[in-house]
Amino acid sequence: MGGGGMHGGGRGSAGQSGGQATGGSISHGSPAPLKLDLDFYQIGEIADQLTVEHRDPAITIKPSEKGDGSALPVLSYMADGKSHETPMADGGSVKSKTSWQGVRLVTKSTEKSEFGSMEIIEERSLSDDGNTLIVSVTYKGNASHWTEQAVYRRAKAVISPGTTAQ
Repeated sequence: MGGGGMHGGGRGSAGQSGGQATGGSISHGSPAPLKLDLDFYQIGEIADQLTVEHRDPAITIKPSEKGDGSALPVLSYMADGKSHETPMADGGSVKSKTSWQGVRLVTKSTEKSEFGSMEIIEERSLSDDGNTLIVSVTYKGNASHWTEQAVYRRAKAVISPGTTAQ
């Protein structure tokens, strides 16, 4: 999303993660971005805002810049039922597979680096009204195990004077 949030080389960021689109859909309603709800913020390296695009079989998550101005990588996932391997800058690699489990989009990854191996499970679910995205990331390493969570709420559409909402 080293451990924590969405970072370069991990979990489908440059390559693509795969799975089958047999369940729900992460896109819902208008394409308004989802903003991080700071009351539920736990993930260390995550964007203030996400834009999610879902055009089966491709799912693209575009994070905004972090508060310090540093850019975050675009995350690309493919619902094609295949495992994908992405090389990392440190010479390690990430193997990942994405699938729908009911209405949850689940990515299971194994990251191998000079520091060892870590299993990462990302779960994304969208509320029934399409206005809340919950991202849960669980890390399972040789000597550690933890889960982080972030909640995003859809930004309100800005309506200019003289226009009507549709």
